[in-house]
Amino acid sequence: MASQQNYTDLLPNDVLCMVFDRLDFENVKNASLTCKKWNDIIFHSAYINRFYIEFSIFGTGGSAKQLLWKAKQLAHTDRRYHNINILLFQMENAFPKIWEAIELSQVSNLRNLSIYFMQGQLTELLPLIINTIPSMPQLRSLVVQDDLNVRYSSYKRIEQENIPSIRSKSLQELTMHCKYRYTIDMPELQTFAGALCALLPPDGANTEPLILTKMKNLEVKVWSWQPTDRSIFRRMPNLVKINWDIPVEADLFVAMCETCPSLIEARFFKELTPSSRSALNHLSKLTQLRRLSFSDILVEDVFMDLSKLSHLEELGLGNTHLLPISLLSLGKSIRKLGIHINPCNELSLIEIIVRNLTQLTELHLACYSAPISSSVLRALPTLEHLEVLGFSHCHFKKSNFLKMNAPMQRLRTLQFRRCEVETKQLLGLQDKFPNLKNTEFEECGIGDEPEENQYRGPHHWMAEVAKQLNVPLVQNTYPNLYC
Repeated sequence: MASQQNYTDLLPNDVLCMVFDRLDFENVKNASLTCKKWNDIIFHSAYINRFYIEFSIFGTGGSAKQLLWKAKQLAHTDRRYHNINILLFQMENAFPKIWEAIELSQVSNLRNLSIYFMQGQLTELLPLIINTIPSMPQLRSLVVQDDLNVRYSSYKRIEQENIPSIRSKSLQELTMHCKYRYTIDMPELQTFAGALCALLPPDGANTEPLILTKMKNLEVKVWSWQPTDRSIFRRMPNLVKINWDIPVEADLFVAMCETCPSLIEARFFKELTPSSRSALNHLSKLTQLRRLSFSDILVEDVFMDLSKLSHLEELGLGNTHLLPISLLSLGKSIRKLGIHINPCNELSLIEIIVRNLTQLTELHLACYSAPISSSVLRALPTLEHLEVLGFSHCHFKKSNFLKMNAPMQRLRTLQFRRCEVETKQLLGLQDKFPNLKNTEFEECGIGDEPEENQYRGPHHWMAEVAKQLNVPLVQNTYPNLYC
């Protein structure tokens, strides 16, 4: 009798990959043992991008000795992983040998490398990695995180004998959330998150600084270790997105406006201190801007003329004390607005909003330790297109929404952030928001619920990182497909 044909051999590799995608990681590992073809597809093709090799002393990672054994085994396998996560927790003595073993077999194929330091010595360990980066021809993304040192001032300052240059001809995304000092030489860089001064040319450089023509996204999330002059933005002429997570100096703000005409999004999560009110006039040069937000502009009675920002769709002003007349300069493109209201300006602001900005689909109001005004609530139903309504730092009683004199038919989401709310069982929600789908309370004080401990110290952060990485405290669910 003729043997039956194995029709799975006729399936294209793309179809097999779709089948493997429906398996959990343990069953994919079992599938790799079925036959050579399946093993080759899973571990020797682009499908291996699904997997990370993780080195961590937490969770199922084991001891430093076990991690060293695991790393050495990599040198004896023909699998070439594209993604590696390393979490260092007091592993200074073991890491050099672990990295040496990884370097022997994996770096030539590596595309994504993430390293998380938790009480580790960057000055001793990071240079090992920096020296290896030029020999990683396929590396696209590098993440170095040392959040404890960045977030908490009690951790000692990093001492360095020299400032190395991180060199790569292939790296496209770089995150350096650490106090380690460095410069970069990366012609393909598209996204950078770290200290702004790292983009300055190395001290004593004799050549013209590299123009980062492909750089599109910038996130300033670490304080600079040296003064940063206005010329730095000339290295990034094609920026389209910038997030600023430290206080912004006025001269750098002006330089950004003058040098980055292609900006589509600019967000400032810490305060901006303009040297004068006229500094804000430079925003008019960012004519392509679509999303703009500030945490706080430290000037009393801010006036902003945004009439030239004809593409602006989203404006958030945080705790900024805005002159109501500024809203008259907003065009019909605006869809999302966030402003600070107080008893002195709320009537003028709300009147302009309901008369001139009826196209709004999202509105966020910050009261800052004040009760929400009945006049504001009564005016809101005029915004017939509103789908999201948010309140922050406001005080709400159980019956506040009963004061609204008409329903808001399109509203889908009602948000409360850092508000003091008498109860989550607010009266009138069904009548006033008949199509409401989501009611969200974020970091709110709820009168009829016990307060939670809001302290967020180093150990709290370590637990957060552990949860994100699935290492300590929770079941490690990262795929460990080494066998």
